[in-house]
Amino acid sequence: MVKKSLLDRFIKQGGYDLVKKEGETWRGTAEAARKTGLGEQTVRRLLREHPVAPPKGLPKYVEEFHKSEGYAKFKRMFGNKSKFAEEAALLRKGWLILNKKDPDSWQKEDYGTLWNHEEFIHPDLGGVPEFTASAFHNLMRATDRHDLLAVYKGKKFPKGKKREWFLEDEDFPPLLSQYEENETLVMTAMGIATGGRFSSLSLMKPNEINRKDLVLTAREPKVTKIYTRFLVRSVMDLIMKYIQDYNIQPDSLLFTQGYSFYLVQMKHAGKRANIPKTISTHILKHTFVTQASRHGVSAEVITEQTGTEMRTLEAHYRAKNPAKIRHELLGEKYEYVPFPEWIDSLMPFFMENYERIKRAGNVYDGMRSRLVKP
Repeated sequence: MVKKSLLDRFIKQGGYDLVKKEGETWRGTAEAARKTGLGEQTVRRLLREHPVAPPKGLPKYVEEFHKSEGYAKFKRMFGNKSKFAEEAALLRKGWLILNKKDPDSWQKEDYGTLWNHEEFIHPDLGGVPEFTASAFHNLMRATDRHDLLAVYKGKKFPKGKKREWFLEDEDFPPLLSQYEENETLVMTAMGIATGGRFSSLSLMKPNEINRKDLVLTAREPKVTKIYTRFLVRSVMDLIMKYIQDYNIQPDSLLFTQGYSFYLVQMKHAGKRANIPKTISTHILKHTFVTQASRHGVSAEVITEQTGTEMRTLEAHYRAKNPAKIRHELLGEKYEYVPFPEWIDSLMPFFMENYERIKRAGNVYDGMRSRLVKP
């Protein structure tokens, strides 16, 4: 019998994705052996004993959390919501912080501990952010603690401040140098080039990309609409390289993880890069809106590309353009680099770090950690 450690290695390094059974014969065993570092005979014996990958078990602490009464109530009420998994992960983090106290028994002081815990504080807001607050509020509803809803309220950006929340040119080199896997890197490129929300980017598949016309067919679940988004050639080339390198099938998702994964990757990368603002998936849309405006894209096109009304973009997304203001009011010369050229100027930083990560291999379980080509 093949050792469990070898089976785990074969699964972790994507062995099952490289083989296919045709009748009584397995195809791709030589490639699987080379990619996983196992002998071909070992691979064949392993496939005889385990024709399909064994189901993954949950970590013990996750199973323990799922057995709590609070989680059961939360799941019954919100299990069919689109953000259920991400909110459940936040509640599990709180459960660990409170030494595994059943969420069904959390009192005012417990929520107070979590509300002021560094894990949930947003430095740009001075308090627990809106999405985290939503998770806690839903648990309050599920466990019949409605009295606390008025006590604990999530923080939003002060009016106008969110307009200044975007990535400047000088933020990209240090930020990208701290990325540790290519899913987040490619999502970052797609986000700043299209202005799509995470909810839209996370649904993208290769068969929705028209390389010839530089067009994406994108869905926006928040507004239940389908958009045509245009993509700068250099970003399209990066995405197609990513699809080829990681052998992403036409009907598979480009990005395999949930919201909280990419949020953590970007937040930690921003901290390590010493960028004095919180980096998250949503900053990509803010970056597109402001940078596109500063690099000559009209308000009409930005509205069309993002699917967001101009009054919302003006109120929350588009930062001021001092150079244009001085040009129109003072007659000073105003020059800008067109948006496609601005994107092109960033792509060497993206490609350099993409290749660095590809050479090193991804480090997270469940990621696309093995390449098609050496």
